[in-house]
Amino acid sequence: MPELDESLRILPLLSKDLPQSGFDRIIHVTHQLPFEISRTDNDDNHQWSFAPRRGHGAMYAGIESLKNEWKSIHIGWTGEIHGQPDAETNNKTTLELAHDDKERLAKDLEEAHGCIPLYLDSESVAGHYDGYCKTMLWPLFHYLIWNDATDGRLERKQWEAYAMVNRKYAELVCQHYREGDIIWVHDYHLLLVPGMVREKLPKARIGLFIHAPFPSSEIFRCLPKRQEILKGMLGANLVGFQTYSYARHFISTCTRIFGYESNPDGVEEEDHFCHVGTFPIGIDVDRVETMRKDKDVQYKMKAIADMYTGKKIIVGRDKLDLVKGVLQKLAAFEKFLMDYPEWRNQVVLIQVTDGSTTESAKLENKVSEIVAHINGTYGSLEFTPVHHYHHQVQPDDLYALLSIADAALITAVRDGMNTTSLEYVICQQEKHGPLILSEFTGTAGSMSSALMVNPWDYAGLAKAINDALLMSEEDKLSRHLTMSNPTQLRFGHIHSSSS
Repeated sequence: MPELDESLRILPLLSKDLPQSGFDRIIHVTHQLPFEISRTDNDDNHQWSFAPRRGHGAMYAGIESLKNEWKSIHIGWTGEIHGQPDAETNNKTTLELAHDDKERLAKDLEEAHGCIPLYLDSESVAGHYDGYCKTMLWPLFHYLIWNDATDGRLERKQWEAYAMVNRKYAELVCQHYREGDIIWVHDYHLLLVPGMVREKLPKARIGLFIHAPFPSSEIFRCLPKRQEILKGMLGANLVGFQTYSYARHFISTCTRIFGYESNPDGVEEEDHFCHVGTFPIGIDVDRVETMRKDKDVQYKMKAIADMYTGKKIIVGRDKLDLVKGVLQKLAAFEKFLMDYPEWRNQVVLIQVTDGSTTESAKLENKVSEIVAHINGTYGSLEFTPVHHYHHQVQPDDLYALLSIADAALITAVRDGMNTTSLEYVICQQEKHGPLILSEFTGTAGSMSSALMVNPWDYAGLAKAINDALLMSEEDKLSRHLTMSNPTQLRFGHIHSSSS
């Protein structure tokens, strides 16, 4: 069993009677396992394939970084399991597994990857993830208050699904728990799990990390099930957040709703003290460094440079939802072209988005309309100022864009962290391009050398774009060296070690 270093010994997850030799395992609990699972059928044999899951890369990288030092198991929903593509449409088919297939898949996942799968039916997924998570918690945590009045029946049904699914996770954790384990639960999908596990395992050491923002008490107390959610979270020994302000909001919310005693270190709940800390997540710097130097990335960088010879390139990469600020970015870029006409035909904005929800489809239509308006007003037959690509970008394409850009533009109106800004800094080791960063992102607190902007201030944003494009080489280098501090960028490893 590995020795605990001094930083780990003082963590609240480690009880006073824990032997100095350390702990046995970490049980990671995430909404989904880190693999997209598919099955191919050859004669009577089933072959499983496990591809890295897109999205939440920083979280999965942080978890993966522990495997060389600590024993661990990973519990999560399998996600949709796909079969062979349909012969006529070539679309993926979704499988409903028989009991024997579930057992075989569970055995393969545990032996090959240390993963314990949770199987959920479509009704549970609809109520838990598509329902309560995405229509109640996600908007609230991003300061979007619901505006559709209902009689409450749908919300009750979704809440029941959320609680039931959280109970399934908790039961699976308890089933695999052994004395000495640390249980580490991730994000808003599983906020009831710490309290549910605490009921069954009163002496267990439980951590909860919230990757999303956490709103102020004025916002959070609008949630009808606010007490149940907070009670579930307070079942943890340690609740971690991306920034100090999110941690402060949680503490003040517990005090306001329950009247609990609190201090900057946490909340006193009856005979249990819940510690609260700040652990900003980050990126796998070594992986990004390796990938950006790949020959395919270098080839695509040259292709992009040749395509836009003599032009300044501004890059944006966002998930297409209401809080990433893509609409604000486009409005500000149009303001930039209006206020600084000398840049017309000299600057191109390449905006990459992804997202497959109903809401993102509606937003894509709005984005397409604005892009068409800007290109129609400021473009010509020879030049198009805005290029919008709405699809899942491949890593080599992304790193080529981040490496060749003259500036990056991140305008989220609310974001838990935003690791694209960290990847951009790593990819700019040679060019030192400025980063224009919304003050409402979690990374803003640690990247003070970026050009900070309010995404609602279009004139201010337009000025920041102009300042970035006119910045001297000395200023670019100075800012880049400040932001590229390895410790600052390797927060993912700090977060995972702090577990």
